[in-house]
Amino acid sequence: MKKTWMDRFVIFWWGIKQPYDEHARAEVGRISTISLLLLIITEFLVLMIQAIFNISWLNVVALLILLIAMVGVSVAIKKAGLTAIETTRANRRQALRQVKRDAVQYGLIFGFVFACMKILLDATAGDPVEWIYALVTGGVGGIIYGLGTYQNEKKQMHVLPDDE
Repeated sequence: MKKTWMDRFVIFWWGIKQPYDEHARAEVGRISTISLLLLIITEFLVLMIQAIFNISWLNVVALLILLIAMVGVSVAIKKAGLTAIETTRANRRQALRQVKRDAVQYGLIFGFVFACMKILLDATAGDPVEWIYALVTGGVGGIIYGLGTYQNEKKQMHVLPDDE
């Protein structure tokens, strides 16, 4: 089965480690559809209330609902077992190396995106010290995120006995 760019993005974004076959694609589609429908309905209601009553702090509520929807999809995909890593004892070291590479990649992406968001938010201030602070904060956040990802994926790894 040939993977499209959207398949590759879904695999990367949700951290799917199991084979992305028709069953996995259907499960991710089901989870995403349910989450998207709930997200659209609640976001529509929140933004309509904001527009009607002119309540500006409801923007924060809309962003929190989006975050909750993303976490919900992530938890559902994890419960479906699509992020579990299965390896044998002989291949455990190679699997751990791959987990380390993935954790470093996720940490770098998280740190870069966090630093860019902070820089863009503080760009109007024009203070170069704020830019350095944003880069340091992004770097530290990326390291913490990468370490957390590594520990989490290491705990989820299933080591199967070797066939003899």
